Amino acid sequence: MQSPKAKKLKLIVAGEFRKSQQISDPIQIDALKSNAMRALSNYLMLESGLKDKRFQDRMSKYTRSEKESIQNVNSQSREPLS
Repeated sequence: MQSPKAKKLKLIVAGEFRKSQQISDPIQIDALKSNAMRALSNYLMLESGLKDKRFQDRMSKYTRSEKESIQNVNSQSREPLS
C-alpha cells in the first residue's frame, strides 16, 4: 500500500513522462532527465530534512537569509537614483 504522497509523486512523474513522450532530440531528452533527477533529489532531501531537527534549523536559517537578501534588493531598487 502506498502513502498519499507516494501516489501523488507517481502521478506527477508519470504525467511529466507522458507530456514529453513525443520529444526525440537527444539533447532535450538529456535535459529532461537531468531536471527529473534534480527534482527527485530535491524532494528526497526535503522529505528527509523534515525528519532531521538540525537540517530543519539550517533550512530555516537559509530561508531567513534569502528572504532578507531579497528584501534588501527590493528596497535598493525602490531608492531614487541620484
